This record gives sequence, structure tokens and C-alpha cells, in this order.
Amino acid sequence: MNVTRIAADTIIRGATVYNYPAHSAQQLDVAIAGDKIIAVGECHNVQASEEVDGKDLVLAPGFIDVHTHDDLEVIRNPEMLSKISQGVTTVIAGNCGVSAVPFAAEVRAVEPLNLLGTQSEFAFAQLQDYRRALQKVPAKVNVAMLIGHTCLRAQVMEDLSVAANEQQLKAMQTLLDTAMRQGALGLSSGLAYQNANAASSHEVTTLAKVVAQYQGVYAT
Repeated sequence: MNVTRIAADTIIRGATVYNYPAHSAQQLDVAIAGDKIIAVGECHNVQASEEVDGKDLVLAPGFIDVHTHDDLEVIRNPEMLSKISQGVTTVIAGNCGVSAVPFAAEVRAVEPLNLLGTQSEFAFAQLQDYRRALQKVPAKVNVAMLIGHTCLRAQVMEDLSVAANEQQLKAMQTLLDTAMRQGALGLSSGLAYQNANAASSHEVTTLAKVVAQYQGVYAT
């Protein structure tokens, strides 16, 4: 009897797989072609140019680190060994109101923005500039960006110890809208920090409404 053979690039044999929605692990084969999993189970009919013995090893999808401050780290250290060595393949940057984007050249990196890196590293006026830098020297992890509320405040306000006025708020809305159109995930805030805690609820909710128009998220 002829058996149809499936071609794959890699097959991992006999790994311990936690395959949602099952609650218990199973020993399974996993076949990969290109960047897609094409078969899971007993892959006797799969031929691959590379075979990996997964016995006594756990096979899991790449982990998403949802709370990082890797905004500039992925630029300065694209190998990202600290993440990929733990199985992390995607990082969410721009948390706690602290993001490296958007950032005008003349703006000072106030606390806690300066925890991300040195002043000279804040070189991305728009999210598209940041994306171009990553495309030029790709990081070994996927990167998604939240836009920081404190970062927005620093772009348009000289005194961060007060709530934004309507003119300043409109300027922040414009910056945030541009970032969302260029692929940002949403808005983050760190309202406990000194340079953000004077923000009014009106200031925060007005910015959150910009994100809502794009089905984005607000992380605080």
C-alpha cells in the first residue's frame, strides 16, 4: 500500500508536549516546515531533512514576556541571550509609562525614562524610526511596543509636576495616534512615579480613548 509522505524541514521526535487544551503532557512528534508547525502526533509519514530526538525533553512554544523594559536593549544587544536562553521569543516593551518611543532629540530623558538607557540612545522620534532600526539589525526576539504615558508627557510638558492642559493633551493625543497607526499595541502608564502622578483622570482617559479607536490595550 502506498503511503503519502509529507515533506518537512524539521521533525522533533518523542518530545513531551503540553498541547492545549489537554491538561496532561503527551509524548508526541512535531513536524515543522518553514515557520509553521504542519503536524503534531505520530508523524510516521513525515520525512524531514533534520530530525531532533526530543526524548526526555519538554517542547513548548516560545514564551511571551509581557512586562519588559527591553525597548533599547533589543537595539544595543540584538542577540538577546538573556531572553532566548529562557525560551522567551517575544517581548512587550514600553511598560509602566516608560517607553523609548516617541522621543524628540531635544527632550531630556527624565526619571524613570532614563532607566532604559543613556540620553544618546533615545533616538526615535516615531515608532516607524524604531522599526527601521530593528529591521536594519534584527533582534533575536519579536518586539511589540506600548507607548508610555510618562514618555508622552515629557515630549510636550516642561513641568511634569502638574496635570496636562488641553493644548498639551491634544499634542499627546497626536503623538499617540501616530504611534498607534504605525503599529503600537497601546498605552501604558506608571501613575505612582513622580513624573506621572500629577496626571488627572481626564488626562489618562482621554489618551486611553485614542487607543480604544484602534482596539489597543491600556496597561497600568
